Amino acid sequence: MRIASFRALRPRPDHADRVVCAPYDILEPGEVRTLAENSPLSFLQVTRPEVNFPPEQDPYADEVYVEAARRLHGLVEDGVLLRDKTPSLYVYRLEKGHHVQTGVAACCRVDDYAEGRIKRHEGTLAVKEEDRTRLIKTLRAHTGPVFLTYRDVPAIHRIVNTIVAGQPVVQIQATGGVRHTVWRAAERSGALADAFDELVPACYIADGHHRAAAALRAARDGPDNGTSAPWDRFVGVLFPASQVRILPYHRCLRDLNGRDADSFLSQIDSRFLVQKLSGPPLLERGRIGLFAAGQWRELSWADGPADDPVLALDVSVLQERLFRPVLGLAGRAADAHVDYVTGLHGVGELEARVRDGRAVCAFAMHPVSVEDVMAVADAGGKMPPKSTWFEPKLASGLLVHTVD
Repeated sequence: MRIASFRALRPRPDHADRVVCAPYDILEPGEVRTLAENSPLSFLQVTRPEVNFPPEQDPYADEVYVEAARRLHGLVEDGVLLRDKTPSLYVYRLEKGHHVQTGVAACCRVDDYAEGRIKRHEGTLAVKEEDRTRLIKTLRAHTGPVFLTYRDVPAIHRIVNTIVAGQPVVQIQATGGVRHTVWRAAERSGALADAFDELVPACYIADGHHRAAAALRAARDGPDNGTSAPWDRFVGVLFPASQVRILPYHRCLRDLNGRDADSFLSQIDSRFLVQKLSGPPLLERGRIGLFAAGQWRELSWADGPADDPVLALDVSVLQERLFRPVLGLAGRAADAHVDYVTGLHGVGELEARVRDGRAVCAFAMHPVSVEDVMAVADAGGKMPPKSTWFEPKLASGLLVHTVD
């Protein structure tokens, strides 16, 4: 993997807690407005600039992107965002509760993404790609890093450990109980870059598929079709796979797409091995919890996992054995009938949704593993939508890469 130092644009330490925000794509419009209200320094003003307009504003109108640029330039002109004087790699640590993961923030190459050395496991939506591409081109900056992972390399761990022994350049406690800490690698940047070049043949996108795809599109529209720096680069944070945590993505059915509840349960009995439970299930691979008609059930299947790494996933089994053939739900069309509940919420939330009528039934899923993600990506496959929730998330506004 080829990685490069860059002169990060980052918040002044005493302003960082007011600047740094959640990734643009995990917040609903109402949440964005609430968080951005009376927060003129929040980087949401840049990544979700529609919050500066009335709710009825078209979020893809030209003036929205112009406003994003105005907000970014204002943060720079007011000294809220400062540019490092010399290029560097950075070490970025996320801590939540007892979980700690420490990665290397660096510029990655768009051609490594295009040619498959930065591997993907999700599809992208054209409208979202276009939105982020326009934002990059208008701002002349990449506002949010791509969350990447790679198979562990002890030599890289050792270098990172020498860097985190020093003084961080910023440390904040953000919403959701996540602590974000950044160190400059400074004179260790060369050793880190060499180690990645020699020892990491490929890395994998965890979060940020649309950001990576948009970086490639923006580069191809840039000078020399994106073949020269800095257009040919975007910021990624590379974490060793052993430290990455994936939470489950549960499913709640708002309705049965016109099917009768009794016949639906009968179809489940004919397609799965069903065991009634006295309480919530223990989530295990190859077993799906179902809460319906006031009771928990455990669904399993006799045959072993499929050879195809996508079809071997529990979420694929649920989709192909039940949602698609029985309910006629497939792909994005399922979104009108399914609510996806992240593992940030326990199975008690699923039960509550059924009991209060927000859902007719709920499916509790075991999380996929990082090895699953890498196997799908290595095979060139795409995981079903809403298969993974990587937690904790990277922040936006902490390390910005400009193409000026």
